[in-house]
Amino acid sequence: MAIRKQLSELKSSDRHELRDVVPLSTPYKIYIEPSNLCNLKCVYCPNSQSKLLSKPRGNMSFDLFKKLVEDITDL
Repeated sequence: MAIRKQLSELKSSDRHELRDVVPLSTPYKIYIEPSNLCNLKCVYCPNSQSKLLSKPRGNMSFDLFKKLVEDITDL
């Protein structure tokens, strides 16, 4: 019953219908991948498929990460 109450509260909260706000001036979510290094072999993940991965493997520099966050904050 607690889950139903949570879902009901989510539906009644201040949410937007996507069809009412398209086209978006800014994205709702932005995902940053600070590292593409992983030792798992998930079949659905391009990081585990080295043949499909065209970008170099490694970690993002902290300076680049800070710049991305600053640029996103300006949106």
